[in-house]
Amino acid sequence: MPVDWGQVGTDVESAVMKVLGSSWQTVATGARPQLQAMISIGQHIETSYAAHKLTEAEYKSLRAMQKRALEGILSTYEAIGIVVAEQAADAAWNVVSAALLKAGVAFA
Repeated sequence: MPVDWGQVGTDVESAVMKVLGSSWQTVATGARPQLQAMISIGQHIETSYAAHKLTEAEYKSLRAMQKRALEGILSTYEAIGIVVAEQAADAAWNVVSAALLKAGVAFA
């Protein structure tokens, strides 16, 4: 089933906002580009998996890089601690992972 990545992007931002609460306003400008990068990687994973050009190890590497990148951006803000940054990154990737599972990516 094809993924509506526009909706996934909206859902990712909502998931992060839910974790960050009022701190979202502080970090939104810096975080949005990384959220878009995460969505782009999700699209790449979907396409690569469908073309049988993605291993589970590659998926795990891409997932880890995207989560760490978002955590890094969020944790640079005084208002966000590392634990909250990790929770926000997990929430964001959980949305991407759910979309990939719907698209048939078995190890997402």
